[in-house]
Amino acid sequence: MKTDFYEYLKNIRNFSTNTINNYIFDLEIFERFIIDNSLAANINLVNRPRILRHFISWMQEKKLAESTILRRISSLKTYYKFLYEKKEIDFNPLDGINVPRKKKSIPKRIHNNEVKLILKSIDKNNDLGFRNYVMIDMLYSCGLRASEIVKLKISDLSLESRRITLVGKGQKTRVLPITNLLRVNLNKYLTEIRPKLLSKTDKFNRVIFLSRSGNPMTVRNLQKILEKVVRTSGETFRLHPHMLRHSFASELLSNGADLRTIQKLLGHDNISSTQIYTHLSTKKIIDQYRNTHPRNNQKKEKKNE
Repeated sequence: MKTDFYEYLKNIRNFSTNTINNYIFDLEIFERFIIDNSLAANINLVNRPRILRHFISWMQEKKLAESTILRRISSLKTYYKFLYEKKEIDFNPLDGINVPRKKKSIPKRIHNNEVKLILKSIDKNNDLGFRNYVMIDMLYSCGLRASEIVKLKISDLSLESRRITLVGKGQKTRVLPITNLLRVNLNKYLTEIRPKLLSKTDKFNRVIFLSRSGNPMTVRNLQKILEKVVRTSGETFRLHPHMLRHSFASELLSNGADLRTIQKLLGHDNISSTQIYTHLSTKKIIDQYRNTHPRNNQKKEKKNE
């Protein structure tokens, strides 16, 4: 049945391989829990909501992150709904389970001047340095996910029309514009640097960004590159690919773009996922008010009297 569930997630729900693997892993964790505690012989024989409550309590006692707990509950909900609809079980044991809503945290980001500093620190005369420069610029200028940029193919890119057409999360297609500077640098990378990297392997591929050995870049490769670039720049903050995506969205909102446009550019299914960025914009407005309005500076003035 897990094989059927895998095919369902892949072909019907259009989930990515990474997401599917997380779902299967969550099911295995739960099945191990119920077997170890003699609650059921296997995951398909769970017939009491109380077992799910025990599982939730067990995860909370282990002090797992709230996001991990909610993801595992979501995986189980999807699985048991699948079994119920296939008539493999008589009722869904997750019915009646109250799942706490996840608190939306404001995503971490870096600001435009910090991105400029990082890009300026990169040695573009070096082939790998130039590749790194282009990748970081694309993450920041286009708002790509790490998993998207490492899979980006030459056929997804149109330098002439300055746009990227990609299939992102949930197998959804979206079109992203690219800046003229990025277009110029991509052209140089593709014509001068990528062929050198590709010559280091006998494997042919159409992925845009290649590692020093000529193989397709991985998300882990990308993370290591960002860590090294930040370290070389002399900065001390931690930078991961998603922070550049957050910065992309925040800069657009701060400069007047509407939420619907940002939603389309990010590839969000639901605009509620995009609305988190309004908190960043609101905070900026409040901070500027507090720092600039004369009535808010009265205490400072009294101290100086």
